Amino acid sequence: MTSNKSWRKASISLEDELGIEIALRIAISEAGPESIAELISKMAFENYKASKMLDQAEEYIYELEDVVNSLPRNKHNL
Repeated sequence: MTSNKSWRKASISLEDELGIEIALRIAISEAGPESIAELISKMAFENYKASKMLDQAEEYIYELEDVVNSLPRNKHNL
Protein backbone atom coordinates (compact mmCIF):
# COMPACT_ATOMS: atom_id res chain seq x y z
CA MET A 1 0.00 0.00 0.00
CA THR A 2 1.07 3.55 -0.60
CA SER A 3 1.62 5.69 2.44
CA ASN A 4 -0.92 8.47 2.81
CA LYS A 5 -0.21 10.53 5.89
CA SER A 6 -3.31 12.70 5.51
CA TRP A 7 -4.97 10.74 8.31
CA ARG A 8 -2.31 12.16 10.66
CA LYS A 9 -3.47 15.72 10.19
CA ALA A 10 -5.36 17.20 13.09
CA SER A 11 -7.05 20.50 13.48
CA ILE A 12 -7.30 22.26 16.79
CA SER A 13 -9.24 25.31 17.75
CA LEU A 14 -7.56 28.65 18.31
CA GLU A 15 -8.49 28.39 21.99
CA ASP A 16 -6.67 25.07 22.31
CA GLU A 17 -3.69 26.43 20.42
CA LEU A 18 -3.56 29.40 22.79
CA GLY A 19 -3.78 27.06 25.78
CA ILE A 20 -0.84 25.04 24.49
CA GLU A 21 1.20 28.18 23.88
CA ILE A 22 0.45 29.50 27.37
CA ALA A 23 1.38 26.16 28.94
CA LEU A 24 4.66 26.07 27.01
CA ARG A 25 5.49 29.64 27.96
CA ILE A 26 4.84 28.88 31.64
CA ALA A 27 6.94 25.71 31.45
CA ILE A 28 9.82 27.59 29.82
CA SER A 29 9.65 30.44 32.32
CA GLU A 30 9.53 28.00 35.26
CA ALA A 31 12.37 25.91 33.89
CA GLY A 32 14.72 28.85 33.82
CA PRO A 33 17.55 29.45 31.37
CA GLU A 34 19.71 26.63 32.73
CA SER A 35 17.03 23.98 32.10
CA ILE A 36 15.62 25.08 28.75
CA ALA A 37 17.98 22.84 26.77
CA GLU A 38 16.89 19.81 28.81
CA LEU A 39 13.20 20.75 28.41
CA ILE A 40 13.58 21.08 24.64
CA SER A 41 15.46 17.79 24.49
CA LYS A 42 12.72 15.99 26.43
CA MET A 43 10.01 17.48 24.23
CA ALA A 44 11.92 16.46 21.09
CA PHE A 45 12.33 12.92 22.43
CA GLU A 46 8.60 12.65 23.19
CA ASN A 47 7.82 13.92 19.69
CA TYR A 48 10.19 11.31 18.25
CA LYS A 49 8.48 8.53 20.24
CA ALA A 50 5.05 9.72 19.10
CA SER A 51 6.22 9.80 15.47
CA LYS A 52 7.57 6.26 15.74
CA MET A 53 4.27 5.05 17.23
CA LEU A 54 2.37 6.68 14.37
CA ASP A 55 4.69 5.07 11.82
CA GLN A 56 4.16 1.66 13.41
CA ALA A 57 0.39 2.17 13.55
CA GLU A 58 0.35 3.22 9.91
CA GLU A 59 2.32 0.14 8.92
CA TYR A 60 -0.07 -2.09 10.88
CA ILE A 61 -3.10 -0.41 9.31
CA TYR A 62 -1.77 -1.03 5.81
CA GLU A 63 -0.94 -4.65 6.67
CA LEU A 64 -4.50 -5.15 7.91
CA GLU A 65 -5.84 -3.45 4.81
CA ASP A 66 -3.84 -5.85 2.62
CA VAL A 67 -5.21 -8.83 4.56
CA VAL A 68 -8.79 -7.58 4.24
CA ASN A 69 -8.33 -6.88 0.53
CA SER A 70 -7.00 -10.41 -0.01
CA LEU A 71 -10.09 -12.06 1.53
CA PRO A 72 -12.37 -13.77 -0.95
CA ARG A 73 -15.36 -11.67 -1.90
CA ASN A 74 -18.87 -12.98 -1.47
CA LYS A 75 -22.27 -11.53 -0.72
CA HIS A 76 -21.60 -11.60 3.06
CA ASN A 77 -18.42 -9.49 3.13
CA LEU A 78 -19.07 -6.83 0.51
